[in-house]
Amino acid sequence: MSDFEDAKLILTPNAYKAGKAYCVKPFDGSGDFTVVRNTTATRVDENGLIESVGANVPKLNYPIGGGCPSWLIEPQSTNLFTHSEDFNNAYFPKLNLSVTSNATIAPDGNTTADSIIETAVSGEHRIQLTTTITSGVQYTFSVFAKQGSGTRRFQLLGAQNGTPFTNWINAQFDLTNGVVVSNLFGVASIEDYGNGWYRCSVTGLTVSSSNLIRFALLDGLVNSYLGDGTSGVYLWGAQLEQGNLTSYIPTSGTAVTRNADVLTVAPPSGTTEIVETFADDTTNTITTIPATYQLPNGEIKKVIMT
Repeated sequence: MSDFEDAKLILTPNAYKAGKAYCVKPFDGSGDFTVVRNTTATRVDENGLIESVGANVPKLNYPIGGGCPSWLIEPQSTNLFTHSEDFNNAYFPKLNLSVTSNATIAPDGNTTADSIIETAVSGEHRIQLTTTITSGVQYTFSVFAKQGSGTRRFQLLGAQNGTPFTNWINAQFDLTNGVVVSNLFGVASIEDYGNGWYRCSVTGLTVSSSNLIRFALLDGLVNSYLGDGTSGVYLWGAQLEQGNLTSYIPTSGTAVTRNADVLTVAPPSGTTEIVETFADDTTNTITTIPATYQLPNGEIKKVIMT
């Protein structure tokens, strides 16, 4: 028999509304999932753009470049950067560079990304701010970056105890080829968002409650050099969060928290097995059936209960 015929319940990424994710089977609605997340959130839509969805609307997330969507299930997270899209704001102290606001189209399809251009002087060319966070805890800081004029590389750096080269979390990115060039004392990643945009991130443990966060231009791997007055990058969507990297949380003046995605259902009577299939086609099988089943964190493309 087929999976469809055997199954008591099948959930795939398709129909939904606020508060509800509709299952494929059973047909009477008894297997539909309840959706709770009392805050807005973002997802990648079918056009590859970052899109905001309303409270309690499940995140049907599409892969960049096309393909079938998955349910994006995430824990609660807070973007501690208070001006995630405004690098011209005094919140982001600047050294030897200029910022032009709303210079190009951002990953959400709006003209809200800023141009960061080095000035023609010798020294570092960077944005750097001090943050107060919890010592001994894992954090991730990230930003969407795109190559501008010239071929400058880009650096994310977290400096502990105010000392840039002691206990630092550092990653350097090549925005022309979309690769991580190097990283120290942390885990770096770069994800292609199309149209030249990459989400650059670095994750690591802090050793101090006072930390410097730096967004810097590089000449090759050199962070202090004579600028040419024209080279730079585009930046958008800065995020500092505890734990691992999650979907983008916009801010405009204050830190913003996105609540956890909670999708639940009571398994049909007589269910003996639940098979979860993730976006990468890995699976997880549950044989101890709970009274209330909750989708796990990750990108889920199918759940079958038999």
